[in-house]
Amino acid sequence: MLENCTNGSPGGEAWFVAFPDQSTSLTVGADISHQATSVIHHSSGRPWIIGSWAESQVAAIRRENAHIAVIGNAAGARNIVERYIDGVTRIEDVTPLARELRGSFFILAKIGDRCRIQGPVSGVKRVFHSANRSGYSVVGSRSDLVAACLPTGRELDYTWLCARLVYPPSPRSLRSGSPWRDVEAVPTETYAALTDSGKVTTHRWWHPPSPEMTVAEAAEPLGEALRSAVAARTDVAGQNLSADLSGGLDSTPLCLLAYQLRSRPLLITQAGDDRANDDARFASLAAASMPGCKHLVQQPHELPLPFSDALTASAGLDEPDSGFRNRSRTAAIGRQLRSFGSTIHIGGAGGDEVLQPPPTYLHGLIRRTPRRGYRYVQAFRARRPACGRGDMLHFLMNQSSYTEWQQQQIADLTSPMPRHLLGSWGTPFRLPPWLTNDAVEIVRDSLTNSQNDEPFDTERGQHDAAESIINAGRVTRMTGQTLAQEFLSSEFPFLDDHVVNIALSVRPEEKADPWTFKPLIRAAMEREVPSEVLSRSTKADVSSEVYDGMRKSREDLLKICTESHLAEAGLLDIDSLVDTLEAPPNPNHHPTMLNETLATEAWLRANA
Repeated sequence: MLENCTNGSPGGEAWFVAFPDQSTSLTVGADISHQATSVIHHSSGRPWIIGSWAESQVAAIRRENAHIAVIGNAAGARNIVERYIDGVTRIEDVTPLARELRGSFFILAKIGDRCRIQGPVSGVKRVFHSANRSGYSVVGSRSDLVAACLPTGRELDYTWLCARLVYPPSPRSLRSGSPWRDVEAVPTETYAALTDSGKVTTHRWWHPPSPEMTVAEAAEPLGEALRSAVAARTDVAGQNLSADLSGGLDSTPLCLLAYQLRSRPLLITQAGDDRANDDARFASLAAASMPGCKHLVQQPHELPLPFSDALTASAGLDEPDSGFRNRSRTAAIGRQLRSFGSTIHIGGAGGDEVLQPPPTYLHGLIRRTPRRGYRYVQAFRARRPACGRGDMLHFLMNQSSYTEWQQQQIADLTSPMPRHLLGSWGTPFRLPPWLTNDAVEIVRDSLTNSQNDEPFDTERGQHDAAESIINAGRVTRMTGQTLAQEFLSSEFPFLDDHVVNIALSVRPEEKADPWTFKPLIRAAMEREVPSEVLSRSTKADVSSEVYDGMRKSREDLLKICTESHLAEAGLLDIDSLVDTLEAPPNPNHHPTMLNETLATEAWLRANA
C-alpha cells in the first residue's frame, strides 16, 4: 500500500524530523509540529516522520513488516522501492536499495522496532540526532530542528563552534558534532539506527571503491551517471528548471544534459570584474549550443559584493556557513531566478572535488610506478612553487599512520600554516592566532577525544579524496539552505552517491593528468560539450572582488569583531582579530581562517 501524506509546500528546502513509536513522541515534536505540512505515521498511528516536502519529493510505501520512505529527488523511487521492499527483513537489507537509487535523497526505513535513516555520502544532505544522554529520541535533517525538540532547547555548544575554526574546516573528527548541545551529526558514511526504545546508534555502510578504472573505461559510466542524476531533477513534474552556467567543465555539462532532457532550462552566468575572468565568454559559447534557452548574464554591479549585509546574512541557517562571504550574493541570485519562475536550480558545486584528486595521491603513485610518479611530482611542483624540493621529499618519505598524523596536527595547531599546504593524509590543519589559550586547549582536547583511528581508506590519496568530497558537500549544503529561503530548491548532481562512486573508482593519476585539465569529464562529455568549451583550461579568480567587498563592508565586519560572542565567552582575542582584519594579507593566516571566524560570529549574532 502507499502511505498517505499531506501535501507539502512546493518550493524551498524539504525537511523532516523522525520519532520512535512512543507515546512521548507526541510531546517531543509539539514545538515544531506547527511548522510541518506533511506527516507519515507508524503502524500504530503515532507520527513517524513530520516535515515539509512537495508531493513529488516523497515516495512512501508500507508492507506488513516494512515501511520505507524516500524524501528528495530520486528518479523512479516509487517503482524501485516497490521492487525491493518485500525482500527487506532487516534494516541492513536497505543498502542495495540505497545503491540503486539515483539522485539526492534521504532514506527512512522502519523494519520491526528499528528505523534506518541516512542521507547522501557527500553530506550535501545531513542527518542529525539527539544524544542518547538527553533522554529524548529525535532524528532530523536539520540540527536546529532536532535541538528545538529537546527540553533544553537550542543550547549552543561553544566547544564545537571553536573547533570548526580549524582550517581546513571540519576535519573528519569534527563531523559528528553540531552547534547545539545534545545534538550530534551522523557521519555521512554511516546511517542512524533508531529503536522504538529510543536508542540511536550509527553503522558504517559506505567505503570508497577501489580506484582501478582508467579514464577511458570510466568515461561512459560517468556520462550515464550524470545523465541519470540530471534526469532525477528534470523529471520532477510541474517544476521550472534553472542552471548555473559558468562556462567551466563542471556546470556546462550539467546545463547541456538538462537541455537534452528538458529542452529549455533558464541559464545564469555571473560575469567577473577581473579582465582575466573569462567565464562569460565561455558561457556564451556554451549557451549558443542550446538554442531557445534564456541566458541571463549578471554583471558585477548587479550583484552584492562579497561580505554585503554581513550583520544579517546568516539568519535561517542551522550552522555557520563557510560560504558566508557570498551569502548575500547567493540570495540575490536566488531571488532573480524565482522572479523568472524557476523552482529547481542545478549547480556544479562539488565538480572540482569529484573530478580531481588532491595531491596526496602522489604518495602512493611514486611507489606503484616510480617513473610516472617522478614526472607527476615534478609537474606538481612546477604548478605550486611554494612546495620546495625538501617539502616534497618529506611528504613522499613520510610513513606515519593516520592516527599519528592526526596527533601531529593536534600538537601543531598553533604553528604557522605550511605555505605548500601538503600533508601526509590531507591538508595540514591549524587554528587562527586570534583564539585565546583557553580556546586552543578546548579545541585540542576536543580533537584528541574525538579523533578517529580509521581513515576512509588505507590508501592516503583515496582517503583524502573522500574527505575532500564530503567537505564540499558540507559547504554546498549551506548554499542550499540559502537558496531555500528564496523558495528555490537547489540540486548538485556531482554530489550524488552514484556519481561520487564512479569518480572514486578511477585511478587518481588518470584524473590528475598534469598536462590535461579535468580529463575525466572531458572524456565523459566529449560528445555533448562544444569543443571550444571542452578545451578550456582556465578557472576564474575572484579574489579582487573579495577584497573590494571587505573594504566596502569594513564597518559591519569590525562590528562583528568588536561585538564577538566568542570573545564574551573568553575564547577569542578581539584586538588580534581586528588587527588581522585591517592588516594586509598574511601568508601565515590563510584567508579562509578569517572567513570562518566571521561566519561563526555572524551566525552567533543570529542565533545566540
